[in-house]
Amino acid sequence: PIFDLLDEPVPVLLVDDIESNLLALEAALASPSLRLVSVQSGAEAIALLQRQDFAVVLLDVHMPGMDGFEVAR
Repeated sequence: PIFDLLDEPVPVLLVDDIESNLLALEAALASPSLRLVSVQSGAEAIALLQRQDFAVVLLDVHMPGMDGFEVAR
């Protein structure tokens, strides 16, 4: 894969309020070429995004409190 050409793992943020969904994503995406970071709320995602950059954000649209559309805005 193209990611194997990079010196550092590509940071990917996974956001879902359902833990089993996060576990499934982590299992499907597991690779030494990716650095997966998982959080369970929009607020956690925003706080993390303010501190560090991610190449990709996989974001659940339906979450309590702050939905995925609000997080994306």
